[in-house]
Amino acid sequence: MKVAEKINKQVQRLPEQTQAEVLDFVEYLLTKTERVQAREEEQEWTQFSLASAMRGIEEETEPEYTEGDLEEPLVDALSRGSASGRRSRGTRPHRRATHLNSSYTPR
Repeated sequence: MKVAEKINKQVQRLPEQTQAEVLDFVEYLLTKTERVQAREEEQEWTQFSLASAMRGIEEETEPEYTEGDLEEPLVDALSRGSASGRRSRGTRPHRRATHLNSSYTPR
């Protein structure tokens, strides 16, 4: 006798409420199995995608960009003050320290 037949035979002996619990558990197991399969397929796809993206890189003899190419825009941005998050002078009016005044309420 196959396992499914044995399960069916035993479940038929249970009260209907308990059979419903068995059904819920079987559905849970099916959902869990489907999630595991989906996760495995996703991992296979990720590995395939990475392998495809990296194909041929080992044969490259010299880099496409030099270290100087990567540093040049940063040096230009720093000299302008934009990469450090500083504002250039004149973009925001200077406010006097009004917190010394007792009627001052901060925003």
